[in-house]
Amino acid sequence: MELKLPERIDRERWARMLTGGRGEAGERETLLMDECEKMLFDAARPKGTYAFSDDLSFEGKSIRRHLEGCTAAVLMAATLGRAVDDRLMRLEVRDLAAGVVYDTGASLLAEQVCDIFEEEIRARVEEEGRYMTGRFSPGYGDMPLTQQRKLMQALDAERRIGLTLSESGLMIPLKSITAVCGTSDRPVTGSLATCDECALRSECELRKAGKTCADK
Repeated sequence: MELKLPERIDRERWARMLTGGRGEAGERETLLMDECEKMLFDAARPKGTYAFSDDLSFEGKSIRRHLEGCTAAVLMAATLGRAVDDRLMRLEVRDLAAGVVYDTGASLLAEQVCDIFEEEIRARVEEEGRYMTGRFSPGYGDMPLTQQRKLMQALDAERRIGLTLSESGLMIPLKSITAVCGTSDRPVTGSLATCDECALRSECELRKAGKTCADK
């Protein structure tokens, strides 16, 4: 299914990602964000798919804690499409600085597309009188990236939205996201992974700035 794009890419988060958490982009970076935003909205053709599952057996303590109290899961996947990757490769050859800004903006745009998609799914779940946690993706906390294959196979993601995995486990198109949300007939909120559980703790820009995922 085709997914909606946000009206704008979140400039505050984009600047934080580019500046290592400082949050203020320079004039050059601001101009590049303007240019890259136009290119991204021109190239992006977001698609997504989701499915309900009774399988809650995912690897990692943090995802199991996230799903506590849940009786089923919503599996979801979304991608911005191959044109975004193609433009990134061309841009990186021509202008490395612009490529960094574009790459960062594309990652953020994929997250914002997933935010919209998640809320659409949540509305459908709530129509049925059920509750849903936020999404939890492989690679976050101690949930291994290898769990992407399980999600993509369960979703038939290659056939439905053209999302595949390389032999090394890289998602193609690159700007794609898979995730799990828990559902229950009772209120559930899920939980964030702790910094100690996170596989990215040593390179996390938020942590370097004295923040956590809860501060996004």
